[in-house]
Amino acid sequence: MRYVHGRGIIKQKDWKILVVPVLLLSAAAYLAVTYYAPALLYAIEPADATAKKLVAARPGNRENRLYIPKINSDIPISVSQRDESEALQVGAVNRKPDNGTPSTGGNFILAANQFSLGITPLQTKSQSPLYHITKLQKDDDIYIDFSGVRFAYKVQELRLVFGNDVSDLESRTADKRLTLLVAESSGKAGKRQAVIAKQVGRIVWSNNQPRLQASN
Repeated sequence: MRYVHGRGIIKQKDWKILVVPVLLLSAAAYLAVTYYAPALLYAIEPADATAKKLVAARPGNRENRLYIPKINSDIPISVSQRDESEALQVGAVNRKPDNGTPSTGGNFILAANQFSLGITPLQTKSQSPLYHITKLQKDDDIYIDFSGVRFAYKVQELRLVFGNDVSDLESRTADKRLTLLVAESSGKAGKRQAVIAKQVGRIVWSNNQPRLQASN
């Protein structure tokens, strides 16, 4: 309070009372943007961004990658290590290489995260590479770059899996198959989206244009 001649005692505003709510609101807004970053950034991305990459760039020999054009996913594939958490933050992990590969046949098994909260919106986006996996439908396209060759797949089945026992999905198969197991949330076990896709051929280039060479 302070005294003003002719007006008496004037009660001064305590700016600290206003600062705290503003800080709390700002923090809440930042947390909300960070949490919903994958959905927000997906909405403003060109819908054909991943499709254009597949046309413009041929597969490289140094890195295997997973492409899902419908949900704009383009992520690296790492071979399973004792601690998969770091690789899962930015891409997919080949959990059981002995059970199959795109080139040799069998069941090519990948694991990835659907959502993982980061410190910043961009970090959350990069750590949630398959955030929109539930948008996939039967016959949607999936592509795998493996050892310098691009393989094409068609989604055959989508399944919600409860519990940690996925041995029936991870067993070796006679057909050339992709099994993609997507954890709903990083570090949260017990619920996964399983995407099972059939290999339909490989992509070859003719006159600098990609085309599907169907499997025999």
